[in-house]
Amino acid sequence: MKIKFIIILTTLAFSCGRLTESPFITEPQPDKEPDLEEIPSKLMGTYKSLVDSIDLAHLIVTDKGIIMKIVRNPNMSISELDSIQRTNLKDTIYREGNDSMTVRVTTDSVFQRSIHFDTLYYASDKFVIKKSKGYYFCNQRSRDKWVVRTLRVTDNGILISTLRSKEEIARLKDYTSIEPDSIVYDIHSAEKLSIYLTDERFKDEWMFVRIEYGLQHQL
Repeated sequence: MKIKFIIILTTLAFSCGRLTESPFITEPQPDKEPDLEEIPSKLMGTYKSLVDSIDLAHLIVTDKGIIMKIVRNPNMSISELDSIQRTNLKDTIYREGNDSMTVRVTTDSVFQRSIHFDTLYYASDKFVIKKSKGYYFCNQRSRDKWVVRTLRVTDNGILISTLRSKEEIARLKDYTSIEPDSIVYDIHSAEKLSIYLTDERFKDEWMFVRIEYGLQHQL
């Protein structure tokens, strides 16, 4: 029962933190565009998601890859558990690959902290990055199909979403003519940040804002 309980908590923590991954596409997209040989320098930096009250997500872009770090704290009261689960509870550290989860038990609560790393791109035969319509397409092989996620640059940060079919690419708006040459490192005012975070144009995309250099060393 103890092991089952920990596995259930871990599965919930990691699965809720990930972008939806439904590999329905049979080849890297857009299929008529060439592969990029390197990650553009203007993307490199560290970004933070500011719109999810449960997840603490950072996007880390280097010349080696594009990685999302997601930290979750799905805590619960012990009163929500049955008597058998309460009996078997104890402080535990669970690891799976680079992911980890720490469970700490007090007299009345179960405190959890899970860390998940999601690789959008890394130079290998399992990843392909392309560009079209002002989007960077991060393709990740999943068995014989591909998970395709888009990365779009704005003045204030990066927007990420997942494509579920090849046909969605044709419906994407073309942002090529308005793609900025660089991304700012901070937001100049609370009002400007609020407008960016509540813009309905971005409601289907995960928004990341570039953070100051000093914060990168704390990740």
